[in-house]
Amino acid sequence: MDFQFLLSLICGIFIGGVAGFLGTLMLSKRIALVAGPLGHLTLPGIALALIYGFDVSLGAFPFVILGIILIWFLELKTKLPMEALTAIVFASGVAIAFLFLPIAKAETALIGDITKVGFEDTIITVILSIFIFLIIKKIYPQITLINIS
Repeated sequence: MDFQFLLSLICGIFIGGVAGFLGTLMLSKRIALVAGPLGHLTLPGIALALIYGFDVSLGAFPFVILGIILIWFLELKTKLPMEALTAIVFASGVAIAFLFLPIAKAETALIGDITKVGFEDTIITVILSIFIFLIIKKIYPQITLINIS
């Protein structure tokens, strides 16, 4: 078996496992649709990373954090529903991305390629997935009770 394929498989298994576990909480809180817009909100960071040649993760992560903070701030200041706020931030992120992103690199930014995962990326993915899983496992009963009540 190819070593690169094994790294890609390990990343996919860990991300899929923790995403499924987290998804059950998101579904019960009716915020399952937030993940898509936040994923697309990384596009401006990915575009900047591809243009300037640095790691895509370092470009995407700050934009996701910024988007989360922006949605939270707008939720506090307006009476708009969460779905409308995520749609606004999502559309803005995609529009900003295509201002920077050359058309030739659009496919790489939109689809990505899991076969390009390196050994360090795999280690970070496994550690973060285990950490997130443990946090979710600790708060899961409380969140479930909050949803019921």
